Amino acid sequence: MEPPPPRDNTGLDPLDWSALGFHLLGLYDLWHRLGKPQNCIFWCYHSSFEAADLAWFAAGLATKPCNIQANKFYPELHALRNNTGLPNGVGTEIQKALCKSVRDLTFDCAALLDRAFGGTTLVIHVPGTTRPRSPKQLEYVKADIYFPGHLAREDIRYSEAVSDIVQRFIRDVSLPTIA
Repeated sequence: MEPPPPRDNTGLDPLDWSALGFHLLGLYDLWHRLGKPQNCIFWCYHSSFEAADLAWFAAGLATKPCNIQANKFYPELHALRNNTGLPNGVGTEIQKALCKSVRDLTFDCAALLDRAFGGTTLVIHVPGTTRPRSPKQLEYVKADIYFPGHLAREDIRYSEAVSDIVQRFIRDVSLPTIA
């Protein structure tokens, strides 16, 4: 992901550490603040540095209290959308790329958890909407899933069990919460 072009509110001085937010300007200011003194190292390990940037904003979120009301969205969703409202669908493409990067990092962390400490992890992510003009029905809902591939190949019952869990999750949890 390339840094965004400088805008009026990204000057020579990046935002305060406490003001960094998960959106393009927040990422740009984090890169600006941290700098890249060894450029060849950065580009050789670009995916690791990019994952670290995303992890910066994710750290502690799972344990942070969240008191949102029913039918409301997290403040992070509003901040991301408000700061990527670029013309010609560019903002939407940036949001998709960030979503894919966060999902990939989540799956990579699940794989690390399994490989380094043993155990089995299942991650299910269902986007908050269906495709445009698609009915809000089970067969139209997309889900991204992480499950260790070797286990899926090891025993057909594992795949069937995961499939049942995912279908039930979509039906009982995701469908009622999709916008």
